[in-house]
Amino acid sequence: MPYYFYYGVFYSYDSAAGDYVVVNAPPKSQQSGAAGLDKVTLIDGNFLEGVILKEDEEILQIEIKGKIRDIPLKKIISIEYAENTDGKN
Repeated sequence: MPYYFYYGVFYSYDSAAGDYVVVNAPPKSQQSGAAGLDKVTLIDGNFLEGVILKEDEEILQIEIKGKIRDIPLKKIISIEYAENTDGKN
């Protein structure tokens, strides 16, 4: 199940309701995707795709093409986590 992060809140799509619902933060194993790349949209409209390594209250750390970048959360509009298909929760 993909999760989305927008201005400090986690969402997931509820197909039965046909809408996004607010959810608790997913387990770390579901917050970075083995099946693809996580997508981070910045407030300036640019986006980054890579693997999120860690997050805290101020910084998101993402690996993009072998390089690690620290992005301040205040510069992020949304985070779309890649879907985890390895069977782990």
